[in-house]
Amino acid sequence: MTTLNSLEIKGIRSFTPDRTECLKFEKPLTLIVGKNGSGKTTLVECLKAVSCGILPPSQGKGRNFIFNSKLKKCSEVKSSIKMTFSSHNNETIAASRSYSISNDKYDPKKLTFKATDSTLDITSPDGNLRTLSLKSTQMDTTVPSYMGMSRALLDNVIFCHQDENNWPLEDVSKIKARFDDLLETAGFTKALQSLSKARKEQETYILSLNSKLEVHKQEIIRIDTLRKKWNVIKDEIDKVKREQDSLHNKSLVLTEEIALVKRDYERASLVYEEYTACERTYLRLKEECNVMYEHLSEIYDESLEEILKFHSDLSQELRASESKNDELSRTIHELCKQLYDYNKKLTDIGSLENRVTRLREDYDLNEKRIEQLRTELCSAFSISEVNFGESIESELELLSTISSMEEQLNKEGQNLEDEFNSLQSSLLNTKAAFHSISSTLKSVESKIREIEALTSKLDELNDSKDDLNKKLDEATNEVAELEKRLKDLQNEKEKMLNKGYRMKNMIQIKGDINKEDIKSGINFLNYILDNDAQSTESYLDLIRDYKIDEHKLVQTVKRIFEELLITEEQIIQDTQNTIKQLFGPKGKTKLVITLIIGKGSSSIRKESELESDSSNLYFEPYNELVKILTNDRIKEYISYFNGLLNEEQVDSDRGDFDPEKYNELLKSISELNQELSNKRSIIDKYNKELEVLSSKIAEINERGHKLVSLNEQKQQILENKDLLNIEIDEKESSSLNVKTSMKRISEELNRVKNERNVKYHKYNSLYKEYLSKNERNASITSELSQLMSNKEGNDLTDLNSNIEQLNVDITFNKDEQTKLLAKMKQIKLSLQLLNDNITYKHKRQLMEQSKLRLEDLKTDLDSKNYGEIKTNLEELNTELSTISHEIATMNGRLAALEKSCGQNESIETKLFARAQSEYIDSYIKYKCHVEAREDLEKYYKFLESALHSYHLEKITHINSSLKRIWREVYAGTHIDYIQIQSKTDKDASPMEVTSHSYQYRFVMVTTNGVEMDMKGHCSAGERILTSLVVRMALIECFSDNCSILALDEPTTNLDKESVQSLENSLCKLVNESNSNFQLIIITHDETFATKMATLCSCDKYFKLEKNATYTHIRTVQF
Repeated sequence: MTTLNSLEIKGIRSFTPDRTECLKFEKPLTLIVGKNGSGKTTLVECLKAVSCGILPPSQGKGRNFIFNSKLKKCSEVKSSIKMTFSSHNNETIAASRSYSISNDKYDPKKLTFKATDSTLDITSPDGNLRTLSLKSTQMDTTVPSYMGMSRALLDNVIFCHQDENNWPLEDVSKIKARFDDLLETAGFTKALQSLSKARKEQETYILSLNSKLEVHKQEIIRIDTLRKKWNVIKDEIDKVKREQDSLHNKSLVLTEEIALVKRDYERASLVYEEYTACERTYLRLKEECNVMYEHLSEIYDESLEEILKFHSDLSQELRASESKNDELSRTIHELCKQLYDYNKKLTDIGSLENRVTRLREDYDLNEKRIEQLRTELCSAFSISEVNFGESIESELELLSTISSMEEQLNKEGQNLEDEFNSLQSSLLNTKAAFHSISSTLKSVESKIREIEALTSKLDELNDSKDDLNKKLDEATNEVAELEKRLKDLQNEKEKMLNKGYRMKNMIQIKGDINKEDIKSGINFLNYILDNDAQSTESYLDLIRDYKIDEHKLVQTVKRIFEELLITEEQIIQDTQNTIKQLFGPKGKTKLVITLIIGKGSSSIRKESELESDSSNLYFEPYNELVKILTNDRIKEYISYFNGLLNEEQVDSDRGDFDPEKYNELLKSISELNQELSNKRSIIDKYNKELEVLSSKIAEINERGHKLVSLNEQKQQILENKDLLNIEIDEKESSSLNVKTSMKRISEELNRVKNERNVKYHKYNSLYKEYLSKNERNASITSELSQLMSNKEGNDLTDLNSNIEQLNVDITFNKDEQTKLLAKMKQIKLSLQLLNDNITYKHKRQLMEQSKLRLEDLKTDLDSKNYGEIKTNLEELNTELSTISHEIATMNGRLAALEKSCGQNESIETKLFARAQSEYIDSYIKYKCHVEAREDLEKYYKFLESALHSYHLEKITHINSSLKRIWREVYAGTHIDYIQIQSKTDKDASPMEVTSHSYQYRFVMVTTNGVEMDMKGHCSAGERILTSLVVRMALIECFSDNCSILALDEPTTNLDKESVQSLENSLCKLVNESNSNFQLIIITHDETFATKMATLCSCDKYFKLEKNATYTHIRTVQF
């Protein structure tokens, strides 16, 4: 059986990440007590997270499950959970998971949760260790498999979260989802869906193949019809070929006749084409000549050669006039350019005179201003006008020298100020050093006084240390004597235990054993075996017929034996109880035999109840196996009691074992252990006190050595203090003198500086204006000289005469050019008229020539009969075209008939054979899919019925446990028992059940037999009690390899009577369970915890204590 050993938590919720808190689970009861908010529910959450990887609800994807990083003031928190348990294979397994949470580097308020490591450390019974590093998803399934239970059982029953305790009374959909997980029917449901899907696919294939069969059948019928048409097509092909030969011969005759007529037509066509071309040319020329005759203003009578000669003379005259016109245009352009230059010079001379006038006016104004500035500067500096420039510059240089002196004074003032600041800072540093030395002196004096006081205590501590050493030696001697006595008692205990172990398997009764009771029990068991012999034999024959694998049968029998009958652990317990009863009063053997026979009878009653409950099921293969198993167990009991009757020997060591002496020995060992524990605690106490005294003495000695150095340090500090006082007085007087000098110099400097600045800026600006006016007059004088020289080089009279002469020349040339252009125009008109006459004469000659050629061609064409030849040729071509069209039509028809005939031939050979094979293949596939559909339908019905039977069996088992546990726990009188009902229990038969028809609900049955839905009809306390009872029942029904149950706040909303009933029920569950059962109770009610500890003989509990930051686990003894 799987049992929990320990749980280690670090960095989860209120558990600090700096230390690992460890919780070691007890058997059969572990009590955990803590106030609200101390982290009790966190333990269940950690167990669920490490075992099946399910985080608590509403935790922000795990971010709220980790210790808050704000409390630790860091950017990342690492946490871990480690659970150690012993599996049902006697392996010790440590499952650990690690998590981390960190702040995002871009958004500090955003937290990132991450599952880092998941490891399994597996220690086999022989001590071999192997470590597995798994992914989170693999860990979620591996740990439950090692624990021997499903992940759903861990989540919904064993480690159920406090917020989900009342899930049996939630919505129907949530109850259905949890029961589907617990029953583990998801795989079978998917199998049913797959079978249904496959059956539908087979039906689709059958419909498709059926349609293909019909197509292939129609294809065979169509091929037979085409075969009959084949012969008709052959006859028609022969007829068409004969008609085609006749038309072909006729077309050959017409072709020869057309060739003869075509040669004559081609010769006549050449003449006719030339005639038509010549006629078009003659008509075109005649029309053009008529048009030109109407448009010409004059038609010359001269010949064409004379007109051409006259045209050549006029062309030469026109070219000479054009060259003369170009020469006149160039002359006029040159004259206009000269005229423009003379006009420009005349305009420039006028602008120069205006510029001279303006410059002279500016010169006079500047001279007046210069005189004013000279007078003002002379009066200001008291200088004469002789050597004015040198005198004024020397005065300004003097003012600039004063400015440099002011700068030097400013530097000296700044130096004084810096010196003053340094004196001030030095004074402050000296005062700070003085205060530091004073405070150091005080601390040294206080340490000296403290050391002197400790030195006086040193003698007292040495005396105490000597006393403790003496007490420690005495206690050590006593412990050695006690250990020697304890070792002797343990040796004696081992000897007595060895005698008890040899008697463990020897069940023996003293002289007054009632053999008649044993014989009656054996007869009763033989009677049961005789009644079941016939049915058992028939079932064995049935097994042999089915050829069941013996190994699988043994495994099935073992599983049913573990579920329905007495386990091996219970048999061992019964044997031990029997041994204990044999050491008590005589006459107890009858009770033992009655107990065993009662267990056999109860097993038979269970078998009969199971047989009656399962009689309505569609398929139940295990009824007879239960009978065989029960009969085998009964045979064991018979052989056991026969051996008990036949046993006549008594163990020779039996008389040596005295129970009273053994109990006294155990009592002595316990007292000696207690005394030894007390002595060891006293020794530990003395050792701790001795360590404290030694540390204090060492500390006092060390401080005594420091006393001398502290006195020397005190003397040095006093000397430094006097020196610092003298230095402070000197620096204060120096800083006062510097401050007075700085103030006086600063006032004088400001006064002089203001006066000098006003005077310097005023006269410096006047002198600069004086200099600029002089420079301006000098530039005006030079510019006037240049303008006067330019004016003298230009004679105004010569310019005017030249302009008049140029105007006369330009007018003369323009008149000559006008006359020449008129003459050129007249020549061009004459040339155009000559060109038109030349063209007219030339076209008249061509027209006469075309007329003569046209008459000759007409005479030749009349002699060849061109019209008759053309008509005859057209008739022959029409007849040939008709025959060709008929031949082409017959060719197309013949090709279609031959193609159809070829297809019929292929049908006769290949198509018919292919249609036959395809029809046979489709028919075979059709039959195969029909058989597959029928098999799938059988499988579907069989699996569906078996699934429903399993469901009914489990629901019946759960309801039986619910009824029993409720009656044991419930203290009220309103509800007799509770049970779970599904929709198919009443509304569907086993053959009508579908995989989606189960809807679960919890109902309560009152004392008068009325059923009511618990949701909405029970109180808050009854809801809590119902949830606890349901979980206890599910543990009993689904957990074979693990007997663990964690109850988080089981007394919430329960009244006093219900709490008391719950205490009794849990106590009974703990005391009657086997040694591997574990019950974990988490509560804030210390009264309830104390009562449970008293009833279940629990000597300690775990207390959760939380300070301002984190939670601590502490072990408390009762």
